[in-house]
Amino acid sequence: MKVLIVFLICCLVAPASSANLKGKDDETLKELNRQGYKQIGGGYFKNSFEYFFANSAHDPKLWTKLDSVDGSLKSLGSNYATDSFNAYFEGKKFETDGNLKVLKVKGNPTFYASDAFNNFYRGIKFDTSGNLKALHFGYAQDSMDSYFRGEKLPDNSGNLKVTKCGYAYDSFNVYFGAQKLENVQGKIKCSGGGYAVDEGGNAFYHGKEMETSVGHFNKKEVRHIGGGYAVSGNEAFYHGKKFENAGPGRKASGLKVLKGPHGKFSNWAKSELGNIFYKGKEISSLMGQSVALLGNGWAKVAHQTFYKGEQKRVVGTITVHGNDYATDQMNAYYKGKKMNVMGQASSFKILGGDYAGSQSFAFYKGEKINGCPNPEKVLGNGYLKCFAKVFYNGERTPTCMNPRSLSHGYLECHSKYLYHGKAMRHVIPGLNSLTINADGTASDARGRKFVAGKMQ
Repeated sequence: MKVLIVFLICCLVAPASSANLKGKDDETLKELNRQGYKQIGGGYFKNSFEYFFANSAHDPKLWTKLDSVDGSLKSLGSNYATDSFNAYFEGKKFETDGNLKVLKVKGNPTFYASDAFNNFYRGIKFDTSGNLKALHFGYAQDSMDSYFRGEKLPDNSGNLKVTKCGYAYDSFNVYFGAQKLENVQGKIKCSGGGYAVDEGGNAFYHGKEMETSVGHFNKKEVRHIGGGYAVSGNEAFYHGKKFENAGPGRKASGLKVLKGPHGKFSNWAKSELGNIFYKGKEISSLMGQSVALLGNGWAKVAHQTFYKGEQKRVVGTITVHGNDYATDQMNAYYKGKKMNVMGQASSFKILGGDYAGSQSFAFYKGEKINGCPNPEKVLGNGYLKCFAKVFYNGERTPTCMNPRSLSHGYLECHSKYLYHGKAMRHVIPGLNSLTINADGTASDARGRKFVAGKMQ
């Protein structure tokens, strides 16, 4: 069931965000552009004469390089692309009979695609009966059958209708993904957050029938109240499982889900009687207290501090810095785990990227960097300067005196150049200087070209 839930979520959001780096990633795109990677669209990039698929990663080292592109590459959306003769999905070539088209639902591209004779899901061909029509949530239908993620649905009968929460039904059956649901009476109605109720009062959460007292003679709506919580009659649920009674005077009566600093629903909930829950589990010691959500998983309740529902012993008030770092009066934390800052929390600060530092220490992703007693500054592209030492992604680089960032992952030292923390060969500052080009490649004084730090 957990796998099925992931599949449905993927099918809902992937066409919009699967491999594109945009929105809050504008700065990442600018940096990639400075490195010479030009965005084609749909997660595809071009650098010089080479093409790549980003795999939702910001680091080009993790990208998929396309093999033998003929002519120019054109993005079709939903991770599909074509050149003069070939088709690609997520950078991997697959065979078609030409003129590949990505199927859309209300103008939005899906993972389904068709050519003159074949139909595909995520670049994999599957058998169909006639023209294919894409539907929401990974469903599709032709003249005879219905499909989910390219897999034929069992016992399909008639026209398939897809609900707004991922369930689908035909004349006789109800489906959640490729799974046919049993014990469903009539049509199914969405309640929000993966919850749904059929005409007989049976309740479901992400395709799994819930154990409730709601039935044919006691029909009540399952009401999603945010953050995975729902209320049905006199019962309260978290992710489809009952955790408390919600009738008048009971612990979950008048349950409300708390919102974080940015207005999003959290895992915390509170009843009108003052009972406090985290992910459906009551924390009885907090009865009647006010919960202040600080962000990044931190919360303060009276004189107690919590990280993702787990109480933490802190000194004084917790301050959330961002990038998963936080401090109290004596300690620092990374993702809720205490860091050894030797009481230097007052001087703790974010240096840039995943780096943080105090008066005498430097940290990368919460781990202390050995040999860096007084961090100076982040040079960009993952580099940190610490007196006469330089570190890349928390690891010490070869000796680098007088470092100077050249962008695109290059760093100039007194007697060498570094690329992503590793010493380059064949170039020496002053004798055979390196020039970084706008496309992210580099050239030395002799006219030789370097790509990703290596001479071509």
